[in-house]
Amino acid sequence: IGGECPVDTTFTLSINIDPPAAVTQEDACADNVNLIATPPGNYSYVWFRNGAQFNGSQQVQIGIADNGATYRFDARNRDTGCIIASPNFTATVLGTLSVTVSNAQPCEGVDFQLTATPNRTPDTYAWTLDGTVISGATTQVLQVTNDADGLYRVTITHTSGSYTCTANAEVQINVADVVPGSLLDQYIICPDPANADPASREVLLNPDPRDAYIAYNWFKDGVPLGVTTKTLLATEIGEYSVNVINRNSCPGSDRTDVIEECDPKISGPNAFRPGGLNKEFYLFTFFIADSPFDIFIYNRWGEMVFHSSDINFRWNGGYKNQAGQELPPGTYSYIVKYKSSYRPDKGVQEFRGGVVLLK
Repeated sequence: IGGECPVDTTFTLSINIDPPAAVTQEDACADNVNLIATPPGNYSYVWFRNGAQFNGSQQVQIGIADNGATYRFDARNRDTGCIIASPNFTATVLGTLSVTVSNAQPCEGVDFQLTATPNRTPDTYAWTLDGTVISGATTQVLQVTNDADGLYRVTITHTSGSYTCTANAEVQINVADVVPGSLLDQYIICPDPANADPASREVLLNPDPRDAYIAYNWFKDGVPLGVTTKTLLATEIGEYSVNVINRNSCPGSDRTDVIEECDPKISGPNAFRPGGLNKEFYLFTFFIADSPFDIFIYNRWGEMVFHSSDINFRWNGGYKNQAGQELPPGTYSYIVKYKSSYRPDKGVQEFRGGVVLLK
């Protein structure tokens, strides 16, 4: 046997190095989130939640109840049998963030507010009108005081860790017009029993000739009348007002003053016959002051044949009312000077007429 001889042997050693394992997740701002195992490839995956094993694939879906849970996985290389383990990963599932905004029907001249209602408490609110940021509008409730029409939008955010969830809602606001009432500032009636004209003893108050309102509530001198009809018949003086609701559901009001003013009225017979049934001439007066009062009666040549300062005068057809000085038949004109008992500030007024003296 000879001495030992050195022998050289050459072989190839292949070493497969798997990439590092890690858990990632999709956006946390959802109700269900996928956890994703990396690396992908020819691996089988075994997942662990808070240390408890459960089977899975490269992706597993978790929900809001899993927020804050710790996950990891082992990945076995199907070619080599080698296992790589991921580090622990704390899952964040914040859930879908949503918000609604109240849809107000504001009325012209009336302040209103819009309220954002989120499904969970956000960190911030921001409001815009037609795309322009409303300065200082950073709370849940937006107070609107300037009758501004337009598209209102609220944006909310909620941040947890490195995740920020955003949601928004919008509403189109059209400010409804308030339809003004049609009552005059003042109405005049003459409720005096001596008023022979029934139409002027009362007034029908109608604030809504255009049928723009759907509800009414009447007041007199601030006291509710319990009247909810469209019109009100006013037979007394006072301040009348009505609260209304128009067809846009907007409240409104209207008011008027009903005052008493009786226009003077003078009437008398157009003929009389001394010695007959209608033997004296006199006048019926309404709403005329007793004084000053004057009546002047003239013949056809303009001569004054009778004068009296007594509102209750009687003319017997004689010259200056002397029975023994009868005047000839014919037409006699007269002038009455008087003052209104309700409006003496108008001064002395005149009324002219004529009467036929018969024989």
